[in-house]
Amino acid sequence: MEKITLFTRKYNKEKYTFILNKPYSGELGVLGLPIKPYISIKTPENSFGYNDTILFNKGVPYTLYRYIPQWILKAVKNAIIKKGLSEYIK
Repeated sequence: MEKITLFTRKYNKEKYTFILNKPYSGELGVLGLPIKPYISIKTPENSFGYNDTILFNKGVPYTLYRYIPQWILKAVKNAIIKKGLSEYIK
């Protein structure tokens, strides 16, 4: 999987990095199904030094490990749509 940094945005004075995860040609996922390119967002570190990842399920953003305020999740989704990358979050 190739990871390409697309752009960064600051929300609440913290940096969020938008990453395009692009599979290599012929790369297969679980159950032998082909992987589609998708966008993930790396969040800033918390007070313990851990960051989180924001992913999308049918266009709805969610986090893997901790709570991120809804307004940030909406802003992240809007930033992707404004850049014309909405096909990667479907």
